[in-house]
Amino acid sequence: MSDFVTSNDVFVNQHAESRDEVLRFISQKAVELGVTDDADAVYKAFIAREDMGETGMTDGFAVPHAKDAAIKKAAVIVFKNDHALDWPSFDEKPVDIAISLLVPAGEAGTTHIKLLSKTAVLLMKDDFKSLVRAPMTPRSLPTPSTRALTIRTKPTGRGFLVCAAVDFEGGRICAPPFL
Repeated sequence: MSDFVTSNDVFVNQHAESRDEVLRFISQKAVELGVTDDADAVYKAFIAREDMGETGMTDGFAVPHAKDAAIKKAAVIVFKNDHALDWPSFDEKPVDIAISLLVPAGEAGTTHIKLLSKTAVLLMKDDFKSLVRAPMTPRSLPTPSTRALTIRTKPTGRGFLVCAAVDFEGGRICAPPFL
């Protein structure tokens, strides 16, 4: 899973007006990124999961996830909105950042659980949340040769070591590695 989330998978400075608009945007981007050929099926999978209970976490973050046969490969797509939106969440606060998980139906019990677990662990780390929240302007957005958000994992005897970094023009911000 090294370099699982690259600049191609991160969309900043977006202007959505609703949770549904965010999920439709992510579904369409999944087509453009080659994750699926069917944006509508992915959107319906997101909505089916949203109907089961909130995917909004805390501090303005949501982790919408879609599991569907139309998804060809597991992916993470990050969406940063320019303002917070109504989105059912654990802390009942609006959401402006969605870290979406897209998983093929056949990997629902494996890849899906691993991605969800790692994302939940990352969202418990203030350093990681600060990294993702770091402002990015069109001038500071990464060039194609850099990564906006890099999440690396390395197996250890006690689980996975996770390191996250945000690269931008003029620098890099890293969260300390953690298990």
